[in-house]
Amino acid sequence: MTRQPLVDAPTAVAGAALLLAAAGLYGAVWSMDLSLRKAAVPPRRPLYQMPDRLGPFRKASSRELSHALADELGTDRHLVRTYRAPRAAGPAEGVRLLIGYYTGWADARPRVPDRLFLVGGESGESAGTLDYRPASSRGSAGGADAGPGVPPPLALPDRVSLRLLRRPRGGRGEGLLAQFFVANGRFTIRPSRVQHRVSDLRQESAYWMKVELMPAVAEDGRLVALRDPARAKRVLRRFLRYALPAIASLAPGEPAKQGAIAP
Repeated sequence: MTRQPLVDAPTAVAGAALLLAAAGLYGAVWSMDLSLRKAAVPPRRPLYQMPDRLGPFRKASSRELSHALADELGTDRHLVRTYRAPRAAGPAEGVRLLIGYYTGWADARPRVPDRLFLVGGESGESAGTLDYRPASSRGSAGGADAGPGVPPPLALPDRVSLRLLRRPRGGRGEGLLAQFFVANGRFTIRPSRVQHRVSDLRQESAYWMKVELMPAVAEDGRLVALRDPARAKRVLRRFLRYALPAIASLAPGEPAKQGAIAP
C-alpha cells in the first residue's frame, strides 16, 4: 500500500515561499528600524484646557456630541465650544469650535473623517480656501518641554491654510465653515495628507487633530452661521489671531523618527 504524502509538492513550495517572504519582510522592517504599529502620543495639554478667553472672544458654552456623532468622529478626545465677542455697534459675533484628537489607532492607515460635525455630520460643499498668516509664526506655540517621551512643541508655520466649506442647500440653513488638520506636527487641509503623514514607517508614534470652525453672528439672542463669505472670513481671521496659538499649544510637534539623534 502506497502512503500518500501529507503535503503535495506544489503546496510545500508555496508554503516555503510564503515563509521566506515573511522572513524577508521581518528582516527588512528590523534592519531599517521601521514601525508598522504606531505608539500613542498624548496631547501636550488636555483639550479642556483650551482657554475660556481668546482676546475679545469669551467662552459662551460647551457641549458634548451625541453618542452617534462621537462614534462617527472616531475619538472620545474632543472639544466642542462656542466663543462670543461683543461689538461696539451691531450684533455680537462668534465662532463655534470643534477639536478632535486622534492617536494610538490599530489600523495601519487610519480613517480620517471629512464630514462636518459642528452641523450634525453633514458633508460640506467646497468653497475655496482661506490663507492665514500668524502674527508670530517664529518659534513654538507649545511652551516648555512637557517631559521625556513627549515630542517638542508644535511650531506655527508662516502660513496656515483652512479649507472653506458651505453647508449644502437643503440643510439646516446655509453657512460657511472652515476646517484644517494637524498631523504629526504639520498643518494640512487634505485628509489624504493626514494619512500619508501618520503612516510614515520611520516614525514609531503618530497623532493627528481635526479642527472645525463656524463663524457666526447673534440673531434673536443666539448665534447663527454667517452666510456672507466676506464677513465670515473677517470673523475667522479675527478669531484665529488669538485661537490658533492656543490650539497649537495643545498639540505636540513632529514625533522623532527612528534612528534620529536627539539634539
